[in-house]
Amino acid sequence: MDKLKWQEFMPIIFISKDGRAAISTTKVLYDAARFLNREPAVITVKQNGLVQARTKALEIVKELWEPGARGFFIDDDIECEGNAGNTIADYVRRADEENCSFTGAYLTAMSTASIQVKPGVNISPEEYPHIDNWAIINRAGLGFYYGDLPQGYVFNYEHNEMGEDYRFFADNPEIVLKLAKSITLNHIKTIPLSLLTP
Repeated sequence: MDKLKWQEFMPIIFISKDGRAAISTTKVLYDAARFLNREPAVITVKQNGLVQARTKALEIVKELWEPGARGFFIDDDIECEGNAGNTIADYVRRADEENCSFTGAYLTAMSTASIQVKPGVNISPEEYPHIDNWAIINRAGLGFYYGDLPQGYVFNYEHNEMGEDYRFFADNPEIVLKLAKSITLNHIKTIPLSLLTP
């Protein structure tokens, strides 16, 4: 079987413990793919843990897509608000042109933003408004990510050091990560956790 071209079939990978994904986020990413004239290729990876699920996702990418694939990693509890398809499509175009990746910030259960400008230190909600759109970010959560999907990478979690998502950027320093600040995200736990965008 011929492998898929990511420029034609956009990988949209949902990481889930129970096989679900936020409907609004799925719709928005479908819209973004269509605005880019790409066929959305949605895959939901269901495993017992995030480390296993993310590693399995990259195995699927290696099996289905040509080397150098770029696409989305989305956690099942991230909700993208509103009609953001055009906005996300614009960010994807820019990231592909600049050969960089991007993340959208969301509030974590620890009441910090999911991004780090300095390694190991998450941004506070009070600091977040002062970070520019498309600023370079050192590390971030993988709840909402577009960019390089390094085939063969194995996710690792180190207790008391960093989560598997932050470690992903530490282990792949060639990934230039930027903040797509115009995307509004909710982190659905017991209640939605949101970062306000100015």
